[in-house]
Amino acid sequence: MNWGKALKIGGPSIIAAFVFQYLITAYLDKSEIFKNNLPLNIFLILVIFIFCLFMGWLWIRSGKKDVQKKGFQNNEIEKNEVDGSLNIGKNQDVADNKILQNKVSGDLNIGGKE
Repeated sequence: MNWGKALKIGGPSIIAAFVFQYLITAYLDKSEIFKNNLPLNIFLILVIFIFCLFMGWLWIRSGKKDVQKKGFQNNEIEKNEVDGSLNIGKNQDVADNKILQNKVSGDLNIGGKE
């Protein structure tokens, strides 16, 4: 397994899943108690199923993080002297910015779409 690619794709849950799978497989191979005991086999299947549900829940929860709007937000542009044009947030949504006391000899463009 290429761990570099696995970690980029799945993150730390890949390591947890691999360790869990490896430990369960190694234990089942060496243990004699699980070979003849039906309740323990059912319990083991339930543990594996709950683990898979937990990993799925973590994956779904990580996908629901708030995504901030892309744009030019919460900046202070103050006391600048520009010989040409000043473009602020070109082709972006501009919100909650302080643009004060700027000296511009050309055009002052704030936001806008082309």
